[in-house]
Amino acid sequence: MGTHQPNLTGLGAHLDPQTWRELLDLGPRSRRSKGRVLMRQGDPGDVVMVLVRGRVKVSRIEADGAVFPLAIRTIGEVLGDIAVLSGSGRTATVETVTDCEIHSISGRRFLRFVSDHALPGKIVTLYQTRLQESERRRAELAGLTLDQRVCLTLDRLAFPDERGALRVDLGMSQEEFGRMVGASRNAVGMVLARLRTLGIIDTRPRLVTIRNAEALRRRAEETGRADTC
Repeated sequence: MGTHQPNLTGLGAHLDPQTWRELLDLGPRSRRSKGRVLMRQGDPGDVVMVLVRGRVKVSRIEADGAVFPLAIRTIGEVLGDIAVLSGSGRTATVETVTDCEIHSISGRRFLRFVSDHALPGKIVTLYQTRLQESERRRAELAGLTLDQRVCLTLDRLAFPDERGALRVDLGMSQEEFGRMVGASRNAVGMVLARLRTLGIIDTRPRLVTIRNAEALRRRAEETGRADTC
């Protein structure tokens, strides 16, 4: 990737263009197809992957095998950094939601890069941001209606496709999406059906197209009855 992209997320958003290019130069670039597992929870953390194209799903796997989606990550994220920095196993499973391109960097080279560029402070800032995101989601689970949580989550996950339409490529089943918003599959299905009836979204398996983003955001901000979205 020869130029710095203004829409980088994660650690990439905290690096200047030159440092970003130096990071990418540490490891080869490769393509990974949609639905590919990049990292498995519990595996050794000896490599990080820098995401330069596409989107991935980060999930926690429960003891009973249930998949609990934690986040969708996109361009600029360094995947697997926690395990490398802490010297522990992978804390989550990472799977591609779309076709992706990554740079794979050995843990040893990444640690040296972090030290040489005095990045610990920026990494701490990034982790604090992620912690705040987790705390906000917990507060939403406790204080918002299901309808609001679904609308908020769809709005956060939406991205424009090549024609400019806002889409949410979930990369997960409706049951997994339900776990993400703290509800059952059937309850989530009822909310999505209501949004379809209102003309706010269209749905296909694992894909939501947002037809009226402003209406979705207004309903996410509304308070009141749990069946009002």
